[in-house]
Amino acid sequence: MLPYAATIFLSAFLLFQVQPLIARSILPWFGGTAAVWTVCMLFFQLVLLAGYVYSHVYIRLQTRARRTIHVALLVAAAATLPLAANASWKPADGADPTWLILGVLATSVGLPYFMLSTTGPLVQAWYARSHQGAVPYRLFALSNLGSMLALISYPLLVEPWLPLGRQAAFWSAGFVLFALLCGALAWRGRRAETAMPEQGESEPPIPGLQALWAALACCASVLLLAFTSHMTLNIAAIPFLWVVPLALYLLSFVLCFDASGWYRRWLFLPLLGAGLAAVCVTLSKSNPNIWSMIPLYSATLFAACMVCHGELARSKPHPRYLTGFYLMLALGGALGGVLVGLAAPHVFDDLYELPLGMFALCVLVFAALYSDRSSVLRGRWGWLAQLVLAALTVALAYTLVQDYRAGSAGVRVTTRNFYGVLSVSDSGEGPEAMRSLSHGTIIHGRQFLEADRRNWPTTYYGKGSGIGLAILDKGELGPVRVGVVGLGAGTLAAYGRAGDVYRFYDINPRVVELARSEFSFLADSRAAVEVALGDARLRRDRSGCFLERRHSGAPAHRRGRRRVPAPPQARGHSRRAHLQPLPRPGAGGAGSGAPPSPGAAPGGERRRRRRGGVPLRLDAAVGLRRSLRRQTPGGIRRARHRRDSRQVVDRRLHGPFADTEVGRARFTLPLRRATSRAPMNPEAGFDAREPRCVRSSPVPS
Repeated sequence: MLPYAATIFLSAFLLFQVQPLIARSILPWFGGTAAVWTVCMLFFQLVLLAGYVYSHVYIRLQTRARRTIHVALLVAAAATLPLAANASWKPADGADPTWLILGVLATSVGLPYFMLSTTGPLVQAWYARSHQGAVPYRLFALSNLGSMLALISYPLLVEPWLPLGRQAAFWSAGFVLFALLCGALAWRGRRAETAMPEQGESEPPIPGLQALWAALACCASVLLLAFTSHMTLNIAAIPFLWVVPLALYLLSFVLCFDASGWYRRWLFLPLLGAGLAAVCVTLSKSNPNIWSMIPLYSATLFAACMVCHGELARSKPHPRYLTGFYLMLALGGALGGVLVGLAAPHVFDDLYELPLGMFALCVLVFAALYSDRSSVLRGRWGWLAQLVLAALTVALAYTLVQDYRAGSAGVRVTTRNFYGVLSVSDSGEGPEAMRSLSHGTIIHGRQFLEADRRNWPTTYYGKGSGIGLAILDKGELGPVRVGVVGLGAGTLAAYGRAGDVYRFYDINPRVVELARSEFSFLADSRAAVEVALGDARLRRDRSGCFLERRHSGAPAHRRGRRRVPAPPQARGHSRRAHLQPLPRPGAGGAGSGAPPSPGAAPGGERRRRRRGGVPLRLDAAVGLRRSLRRQTPGGIRRARHRRDSRQVVDRRLHGPFADTEVGRARFTLPLRRATSRAPMNPEAGFDAREPRCVRSSPVPS
């Protein structure tokens, strides 16, 4: 059994190690949204289905040539290595990139992934035919264990320590080893394959049971993708958060198909009911607590997967029909990926696949229990149990409808595409009435509705914010050209003056449509406003001031690797900053006539302080104050501060903007106890009497 187990474990490990590897390679090409992973999952499920179809046909095909064909395909797959994503598939405009993602995956990893996907059912069938009376389903649990270990090891051990090129090289070497093992098993089992065992007392599964298999697998796949999308869009955009749901999904396979079988209806059905009820209560929350929501949603998904996969394990057929069983599982998984990855963004204007999947799960549980003669629904009090389960299903559906109706109250426009769900809503009354643009729980801009105030830069774009000071400082030298990554509502256009040029870059065409139709920042700006649709990293040009409009929910690869030291999060403390222009690069040295910077070394060379002296990005969306407060997770080293101490943080813009006037800046960051709160009015955000004071707090909704 050892060669079969080693081959299956290695194939499953490689199968799920390549998924995050290739997804990480292409993620920055397509905006870094959670939808990129959803489309990747769709591709992997479709190829997995193709591999299972191949395995099913292979077993039923009575010819000796099949062994030669399989070995030839292994050699062809190895010839496509090493892995490399072709840069010609990068998007050139803001069109839906779904087919581009599928294309780059097919050309870079298609054939190796296909051969890996055939291994599970095929090797199990070889084992069952070479060992009479053996039950191969435990090998299926072993393959899912290998998949789960691959997912967990990638963000913890592989990605932090190995560059992408070396990751691809090691994976390619592992695939060559797998091809040798699989080819040896194919050649070794040629005699066993020709001697098919008799059917005996086993009966083929009926079409209704096969349909139930596919439906349960489809429901689990839909819930996996729906919960993942909801967690990454509406709760927290944490890097590799999608690994947690997928690992739980695979863990449920391991537990359910283990020889002992960990699934118990009396335990997991009540847990599922409690989890679904808790999710219904929290769906309408606007500001979720990630430390309670992520465990809740993960536990509910795990209970749902245990129920779906546990019912599948209870109804698994004789090993003679195992390839057909796995084919139905793959068909259901691929159908779920198509529904969530392709159909839902074009049919729904919100994440409705989550409540629909929850309702479908209740219906399928009812069907699975009713089809089992030993279940509580078919016992003496079966009619009462059926009535209770039906009533709970109806109550769940009613609660979900009411939650989504309450969530849409006050929303003017809701639209959805590949990049997610966007909504425009109005809040407040009188002078405080505002219009907001939201992407999930992240606000991308607000505008006052009152005519006298609608040109005020609001939220984290106020005149006292880090980005406000940068633009105003640059504007003192005359007309400026400003490039902004991320349009949002177009708030930064409010800083535009006659003669200025503001060029916005956004990858989402729906954002551009809403900024023009629902907000007036672009139309009212006195500057010449240009909007470039597409990825800014591919389309940006030289601008006098280039700004990245980022937020606390931005993916990690868009925040960069430069870290910001965070002061202690003590209650009553405030962060203050003063932005001062420095000489152009090369100026300010000996004989330049410019005074040296504080803390400068002799000869005009500024010496960076050891404690806290790290490069700082001009974080336009979060603002300087919120950057220091919120960008603390993820390996940021906290600097130790003394009260009333000072830091000097140097910043040099990168790329083609390094030689501009704002290419270097000095931020002085004292930490003082706040004695009073400054007004929330954006116009009063900068206190001229205390030049170091900066207000970047958002305008209250």
